[in-house]
Amino acid sequence: MSQKKHEIEQNEVPAVLAKEKEGVTRQLSEGAMDFDMHAQYLDQLYRQYNIKVDNALLFYVGSDPEPMIFVEKRDIDIGRQDSGGHITPEMDLNKYDGNLLGVSRVHAQIKFREGKYLVQDLHSTNGTWLDGNRLVPYQRYELQDGSMLQFGRLMTRVFVIQR
Repeated sequence: MSQKKHEIEQNEVPAVLAKEKEGVTRQLSEGAMDFDMHAQYLDQLYRQYNIKVDNALLFYVGSDPEPMIFVEKRDIDIGRQDSGGHITPEMDLNKYDGNLLGVSRVHAQIKFREGKYLVQDLHSTNGTWLDGNRLVPYQRYELQDGSMLQFGRLMTRVFVIQR
């Protein structure tokens, strides 16, 4: 699958850039995945895997061009697995140098309640940000499609898929 290159002029500074494996820089923009793409993605899951999806989250993390996908999950623990295997979050950010970028072992949590995805910081050492605003620990904030979610210094873009 070929990747589109986005030309970025020197005077234009995008909000967030991610370096892809092939050395191509792409902007993680809110328009990167529109509603039609969401529907196509859900249809593809159904055709390929016979999975009917009503709710899913896609996370583009760090420089990885492939998203982390959570389908029909009501609770997602976010952090880093410890070496002893006692802490095993569903969204383990060790793979993305989470330890070097300030991700706590028990960092944040996302819950699906009343048709909405809500994120809360679990009093992490280096904080959680939603669209540039630091979250108050243990308060829940609604995730919007295309939101920037930052754990410590690790930036992610999250896409909310709902039917």
